[in-house]
This record gives sequence, C-alpha cells and structure tokens, in this order.
Amino acid sequence: MSIKNPKTKADWGAIANKNRELSAQMKKNHFTYIEMTDLEFKNSLEGKAQDQLKKMIAKMKGEMLFYKKIMQEAYYVEHPEKKKTQRFKEAERKYRSINSKGKVIHSLINT
Repeated sequence: MSIKNPKTKADWGAIANKNRELSAQMKKNHFTYIEMTDLEFKNSLEGKAQDQLKKMIAKMKGEMLFYKKIMQEAYYVEHPEKKKTQRFKEAERKYRSINSKGKVIHSLINT
C-alpha cells in the first residue's frame, strides 16, 4: 500500500513510519567494521589466525587509501572551505576509523 497523494496527518504519519523503518533496515544492512568501536572490533577478531589478520589489514589499507585520495583531491586543496561538505567529512571519518582499526590489528599481530 502506497500513498500517492497524502492529504491527512495520518497519511503523512504512515509515510514517516515507512521511512523510519527503511532507514533502520538500511543501517542494519550496511553496518560494517568502520562503524564499530575499537573495542567491539577487537572482540570480533577473537580466534582469527595471524594470516587472516594480515589479509584483513591489506584489504583495509586499500580502503584507507581510497578515502585518503578523496581527502587529497585537488578540489579540496584549492578550495579549503569545501572541506565542510558531507562527502569530505564522511571520507575523513572513515579514514580515521580504518586507521584506528588497523592499529588494533597491528597490536594483535605483534603480540
């Protein structure tokens, strides 16, 4: 059931509820290690072999370099005021998260 022309408060409420449900489902489906806290991430690595950790860190380096390239684009260098955009902030957040998770893995590999 979809409401094409909402007119009443109840119709708009139904649409808002569907949007909230969709948003919650999307957050659940796209939850990755980047959104985890460092402690949750460390606990999720329990029992992983050294070679698995090394493969994981190699994959993470590739992702981190991708976000680093976004942050170093010429557009942001020429226009520093554009560093306040959502794209830049999100790339920076993910870069920092991956970097901290990499440090966690390094500590597990070296112990």
